[in-house]
Amino acid sequence: MRTASRTTFVAALIATQVATAGGFDTPVLYSARHMGMGGTGVSWVYDPTALYMNPAGIGNTEFITLHLDLSPIIASIEAIPEKDTEAKAGPAVLVPFLFGSSFRIWKYLTFGIGAYPVASASGGYKYDSKLSKDADGTPLEVTDETTIRFIEISPALAFNYKDILNVGVGYRLTLAQLKRFKETEGATSPFFDFDASGWDFAGVRAGIQYRPIKYFSVGVNYRHKIEPVAEADSGTLIAAVEDIKYPLVLPSRLSFGFRADVPLPIGSLGISTDAEYGFQSQNDTSVATYVLGGKESSLNVPFKWKDAWTVRWGAELSFLESWAARVGFVWDQETSNRSFSSAFGTPPADTWSYTLGGGYKAKSWEVNLAYAYRSGGTTITQEDVDARDPDGKDGPEKAITCLTCSFPGEHQIALHGIYVDFSWYFDMPSAIANWSRTAD
Repeated sequence: MRTASRTTFVAALIATQVATAGGFDTPVLYSARHMGMGGTGVSWVYDPTALYMNPAGIGNTEFITLHLDLSPIIASIEAIPEKDTEAKAGPAVLVPFLFGSSFRIWKYLTFGIGAYPVASASGGYKYDSKLSKDADGTPLEVTDETTIRFIEISPALAFNYKDILNVGVGYRLTLAQLKRFKETEGATSPFFDFDASGWDFAGVRAGIQYRPIKYFSVGVNYRHKIEPVAEADSGTLIAAVEDIKYPLVLPSRLSFGFRADVPLPIGSLGISTDAEYGFQSQNDTSVATYVLGGKESSLNVPFKWKDAWTVRWGAELSFLESWAARVGFVWDQETSNRSFSSAFGTPPADTWSYTLGGGYKAKSWEVNLAYAYRSGGTTITQEDVDARDPDGKDGPEKAITCLTCSFPGEHQIALHGIYVDFSWYFDMPSAIANWSRTAD
């Protein structure tokens, strides 16, 4: 029984890479204004979305800004969760949100705070098992579900100098949640059933925006790695286990961006590009622990991800003073290891996202809408499976079985995102205007 429980616990943990992008990050999250332009904004974000994108951007706040973004995402994946069994996960409906505010406390200093999922996805299969059958030999239906979330609360400060230079830093409190459930039709109890969560209090995000001339800006943003430990007092992993602990890694990212605007007779045309480098190799092997029968055991869970680029491009046409139309795309480089790819995650392949959007900006408020479509796929071969090596040094001759990793066959992902955001801008009272950044 102990051997079986150890084996199934490996399975439960490996299957947490759910419908995500390069690693756990999702390249199509926030906000509607930015997603219309392919998610660009490192160099020019000017509202509380900056808490997620580049904290230097809150330095563009005039007095007080409130911002709300809702990003319903419908995602589905096709993979081989069990040998010779093709299955489709989803569609899973997610509703990431971002709520933030920023407040100019001095003409050179702005404070902001917000809350948002920084990585949020889920996946679930229903398929007829080739391994579990009833007395008549009929395959039994398997329900297999996983949910993972990283939710951040981030206060930040930004220094602004004469509309030319913004420097910002944000502190990140991150909650990680991991839920796992698997049950075979007619079983007296689930195979897997646990809900683990944990906090990380060591996160930081820092960035710069530089605008040497009115129509051109550049930006840099860095997000440091965090390692929250998801914990559960008890759970079901074939047998009952206790004190489950599993460290999740959200790797570091370094982003660069620029934006250029060209005045036109009807308004202006803006072009924006961001390039993000994810240090995904920081998610190499996780060591999970649990207690079975009063004894603690540990397991090495191989991910073996590799560093990868995400490149974004967007264009915005502003016209009639208040209206804007936007278009963009995103290229997300292959991150996961083909030998250890999960049936619950993005395939080990490049993915492409195409975006459209528009918005209206009045004096004291702004509304934006956007749509994104993301897709990608690949074929996992038997050679990929045979090359599994958790230590990265023994080669195919010492290949191991990676439970719940993908089996040979076609793997695909398709995602639709619909985005809407609202921003409210409050003018500075004249009584304290001498403290504003526009004061003489």
